[in-house]
Amino acid sequence: MKRRLFLITLLILFISVVARPVPSFDVTWNGLSTDENSSMPLGNGDISANVWTEQNGDVVMLIGKSDSWSENILLYKVAQFRISLSPNPFVGEKVTQRLTISDARMEVKSPKGTLCIWVDANSPVVHISAGTVKPSTVSIRNEPWRTVDYHMTQEQLNQSMFNYWEWRSNPNGIDFLADTILPATANSIASCHFNKHSMYPTVLEREHLGELINKYHDPIWHRCFGAIVSGDGFVSKDNVVLVSSEPSALQQYANITMLTEQTTSTEEWHKDIQQLARQNDTTGNDARQRDAWNAHVAWWQQFWERSWVHVSGGKLAEQVSEGYAMNRYMTAICGRGQYPIKFNEIPEEEPVVAASTSVWMMTMRCLGRKIARSCWKTFPIRLSPICALLLM
Repeated sequence: MKRRLFLITLLILFISVVARPVPSFDVTWNGLSTDENSSMPLGNGDISANVWTEQNGDVVMLIGKSDSWSENILLYKVAQFRISLSPNPFVGEKVTQRLTISDARMEVKSPKGTLCIWVDANSPVVHISAGTVKPSTVSIRNEPWRTVDYHMTQEQLNQSMFNYWEWRSNPNGIDFLADTILPATANSIASCHFNKHSMYPTVLEREHLGELINKYHDPIWHRCFGAIVSGDGFVSKDNVVLVSSEPSALQQYANITMLTEQTTSTEEWHKDIQQLARQNDTTGNDARQRDAWNAHVAWWQQFWERSWVHVSGGKLAEQVSEGYAMNRYMTAICGRGQYPIKFNEIPEEEPVVAASTSVWMMTMRCLGRKIARSCWKTFPIRLSPICALLLM
């Protein structure tokens, strides 16, 4: 009994865990960003995005997916989209960018308008909503960068960062395939990447497992991944631009729907993702939009109530709590896909997001070591073992 009381007393003295499950470590920046180095991370566990603003008032999203494996078994980013409003409500105005980690939502706001982005926790959809004081037009542009096929010889591979072990000693070199921009429909644009060949057999051969090539299904060959942008009240301007059908001061909603599957052709994938987009469309129905948001918030509330750690005792203790919460947030936004988290990939290690003195990135080891070192310097005996166990 005395031992139990002693341990309880130690816990009270050394660390205070406050019952505050939903974190209050939201991040707010004043003004527009310069480039992708000031991005905010969003995601639903499978789809993830780096989102940033630029000085011209545009909002840019670089979107990834946990299963977007290319023909050469590289985890590709799926697409980049640029959101522009005209007239732009952010240029020359007092702008705030806010990331609320309690519900994984980013908001860009000025006295003249608001743009909100969130990745649905329950469906493969990125939701975009814009509201302005004066009627405005919203434009969403696909900005592809894998526009042509190209070949790298073995010599070029050996001189590049792509000299992976599986690619060595291949006299034929490696072919990299371009993305496919699909024909726009009346109110949607789409693009995808289709693996016409696969590195999978080569990997098995390099591992001396060639006899298994015909035994196991090739998960890379004919894998197709991409995105479709659609919205009620939007029309396609061309194959890469979707715009408001007319200027409006009301809320304007658009969805980016993502799909990865193994299929026979890009045309078949296009049919499938159009059907998926229709099934998850919330842009023309206020009730469906509200239900999707409420279900999204409920998922995140359940996530944060599952477990939490809050350390009190000063500024460094607050940084420990913040670091732990951010670590959990980053894991949640990219750790529920078909494949395990590929560290330094989803979201990118660069861009990073700086919040006060903390830096978030998918290299969890760096974050854990940084926090543990801070704890060790501040609480050399009492707190550092706890932090090491929780965060490393």
